[in-house]
Amino acid sequence: MLHSLPYLGTKHEITLIGWDSPNRADVSRYCKSVTVLPVPTRSRLELIRILTLGVLKRPPTVLEYFKSAEMQRVVDQAWKRERFDMIVIDHPHMLGFVAGKYLPIVVLECFALEQIALDTYRLENKPVSKILDFIYARQAHGYAKLYRAADALIAVSDGQRDRVLGDCQDLNIKVVPLGVDVDYYKPLDIETPYPSITITGTMSGSRNRAGVLWFYREVYPYIKESVPDVRLFLVGQNPHKDLLRLQKDNSVTVTGFVEDLRIYLGQSWVIASPLTENHGVKVRLLQAMAMGKAVVSTSMISGINVTDGKDVMIADFPSGFALHVLTLLRSRPLRERIGHNARCLMLAEHSWDKYNKEIDDILTEVRREYFDYRGRNRGRGNGKGSVIPKA
Repeated sequence: MLHSLPYLGTKHEITLIGWDSPNRADVSRYCKSVTVLPVPTRSRLELIRILTLGVLKRPPTVLEYFKSAEMQRVVDQAWKRERFDMIVIDHPHMLGFVAGKYLPIVVLECFALEQIALDTYRLENKPVSKILDFIYARQAHGYAKLYRAADALIAVSDGQRDRVLGDCQDLNIKVVPLGVDVDYYKPLDIETPYPSITITGTMSGSRNRAGVLWFYREVYPYIKESVPDVRLFLVGQNPHKDLLRLQKDNSVTVTGFVEDLRIYLGQSWVIASPLTENHGVKVRLLQAMAMGKAVVSTSMISGINVTDGKDVMIADFPSGFALHVLTLLRSRPLRERIGHNARCLMLAEHSWDKYNKEIDDILTEVRREYFDYRGRNRGRGNGKGSVIPKA
């Protein structure tokens, strides 16, 4: 939601309440007030209790991780102090703190948490982590039913909407393709003097790790054999030790967190995106395409209306993926054409301006329909909110 505040703040009076983050931008000038609290910390005994609930208690129990009496106090005080027209939830876990508060509620991004957790469990190969992932997936069972407390939900792709509806069919879900700052992420003419490939993303999660390892083990050998001086950059925070080990290969660099991702995207000849699932839009893809980079991806692209061979190149098998990368490494004109088309697609369909306007239109529509309904029913609430256990 933070990226939408500069736009929404010009049209609405916003009271922002949420968890603090070390990378949080100062958004106070866009809001009437801002209150942030530290993310709840749990002792080992508390975590064991929550994990045990995930096994023994009827799920969903995933909200246990986010229970906070202090956050509930702050929300309740703001509720008594202000006259709100709408509640906008950025992350679904925050739904628990607005239980029983009768106003139109919009969740800015919904997702099928149980399916995501099951995918993580499937990809994990370490026994202890696999057990914990299984418990988390069980804790997330029935999570989509919590969304019934909302009047409208936002999904960033048709696939994401359909997966949530598969878990709970009676939901009002609008699809709004995710945006990217096309003014910040723009082409830079700084390519490396040697052939280079970059993979970006958070490097700690099992899904990203699985994709990178697949690329390195199954695809990269084909490329290195044909282009011996190629370099591979793995760019993203918290790299897993499995990825750090890849630096035994002198052609591989694992950067960890970087201050300015644009430098690594801009200098790369090709961006590889070895996606293993399509639960949502990958922001890293939008960023690379907005910078006019040629991207090779698996077919797990979601929420971006790409055309294979025009604004991206797609392959699911190692040999085909390697062939696409090699073709782009050998042809600068092709890289530039694919990258130019990708940039045009981002400008047309994925700019923040377009995204924010669509979000604001949905907020306006939901608010109007909600209060029209209450007017016809003598001011009574719509009965929502009771589905969610109080945090």
